[in-house]
Amino acid sequence: MTEPEPRGSLIWLVGEFATKIKNSVEILTQLTEYFLEEQSFVQLQILSACVKLYLLNPTDSEDLIATVLPCATENNDNPDVRDRGYIYWRMLSTEPEKAKKVVLSDRPLIIEKFHTFEDHLLNTMIDNIGSVASVFYKDPESFIPKISIEATKRSSSDKKEESEKKESPTKKASSEEKKKTPEPEKTTKKPQEEQKV
Repeated sequence: MTEPEPRGSLIWLVGEFATKIKNSVEILTQLTEYFLEEQSFVQLQILSACVKLYLLNPTDSEDLIATVLPCATENNDNPDVRDRGYIYWRMLSTEPEKAKKVVLSDRPLIIEKFHTFEDHLLNTMIDNIGSVASVFYKDPESFIPKISIEATKRSSSDKKEESEKKESPTKKASSEEKKKTPEPEKTTKKPQEEQKV
């Protein structure tokens, strides 16, 4: 696996479920050998996984944490990896119990909330997409006085009428010419025999 995202995700799984994976120490030990050659995303995942493993099983992973923290802090040029390494190092060296609360805390459940709207309200919001009504998720009549809404409707209809009245001069001229020019008379051709007689 060479792509950084799937590789980082796999490492995250090893760190997150380190107590359930029997050989998690060996897996992370192999990954720390090439720590500096990995991309920063993968380095962050290796660092976090090693710290999680150390907090869950400090006796077996003491050598591992002693290897990865200097690689992440002293030998690394990436500021994100370096800063996270220093934060972990400081937390582990001063108060490991607080570090355990921070690093191994429970993740909140992801709950999706779907907003459903009545068809009338949804259509009204779509019609008023450029106004505040679509931001408030309310009908414009609920927060704008009715007088101003009617005035707005009247002014928009007045503008449409004015634009229809203001046609371009070329359109007016062409329509007047059509009215002035008579239609050509329709003539029917008589058969040739009748013309001779």
